[in-house]
Amino acid sequence: MDDLSIFITVFKENGFRMAAKQLGLSPSTVSERITALEQSLGVPLFIRTTRSVMPTEAGRTLADRIASLLTEMRSVLNDVSSYQQAVRGVLKLNVTGAV
Repeated sequence: MDDLSIFITVFKENGFRMAAKQLGLSPSTVSERITALEQSLGVPLFIRTTRSVMPTEAGRTLADRIASLLTEMRSVLNDVSSYQQAVRGVLKLNVTGAV
């Protein structure tokens, strides 16, 4: 999931430097993670030149299909983690008649 989040950020920012700045990572780390993702998928996601980064057709397809899924997954994870932060449930009290 982390590599896909990095991929989406690179896709939206149109480059490794801006994505790295937004993610708080080094550009080389972002590049390495994208390379690892490309190797695991077996397809290049970006065409890299010295001056630009352009998504391939596979990269555009992946971005179009995965962006909403990642947003939904983050939302679900935030909802689940909020259970730990707030007390939830039914509270039943047994008290005497004097109260």
